[in-house]
Amino acid sequence: MASPQQRAVEQFASRMAAAIVALLRIRIALSETQFKRLTSCRYSALPFGNTNGVVDAFSVGLPGICKTGREVFERIDGAMFMRAYMPGWMVAETAEEYIEAAVRLANNHDERESLRRYMLEKNVVQRFFEGRPEVFGEMVLDLVNEQRLRTA
Repeated sequence: MASPQQRAVEQFASRMAAAIVALLRIRIALSETQFKRLTSCRYSALPFGNTNGVVDAFSVGLPGICKTGREVFERIDGAMFMRAYMPGWMVAETAEEYIEAAVRLANNHDERESLRRYMLEKNVVQRFFEGRPEVFGEMVLDLVNEQRLRTA
């Protein structure tokens, strides 16, 4: 019987293999011209995503897609896309949806251009820097104080 660590490694390897297959299927599904168009979009790495890459891409109006999943590292990009009011189809829940969205962006210049203009005109990247970050610190402080009361 496999240990919990072995099962975790096997699950991770399985997800990575699925991600590689999805990316290869995107390449196979597109003509050379369509594939070249992909460079005018941003695609989150499967399964991890890339927070800094999302901020950079949104700063210059580069639309893209991401895939969400069960793990924290699979959810951050999708949350960022939603925070920036990007269309829901850009956050894929399955490898199939990710492929469909990639093909959609590659094939639809007008939609990519419309998204780019929207991102720049609305300065959507600023949404990542709005809010009240001190709330997290306040919540942690409350937890620390509660723990102190319990152990006193």
